Amino acid sequence: MKDEMGWRVVVRDDDVTTVHLVAYVLHLVCELPLPAAVDLMWQVHTRGEAEVDRFAGRHEAERLVARLQGYGLHGMVRAA
Repeated sequence: MKDEMGWRVVVRDDDVTTVHLVAYVLHLVCELPLPAAVDLMWQVHTRGEAEVDRFAGRHEAERLVARLQGYGLHGMVRAA
């Protein structure tokens, strides 16, 4: 179950990346349905950050962060 996994991938807000790009990248990279990607984008925009996924292993979480960062998003891994 994803809630029990030990590594969270978090995307943080910044002053440069547009909300449209954030939603698109979450849709493309995280393979989220567009409405879910838009909801997460609004969490990032209004709360300053949002958890976008969880993984059992840190390596998998780091791999997703690298992909998100490749599109200019500010992703990070945190212990759950």
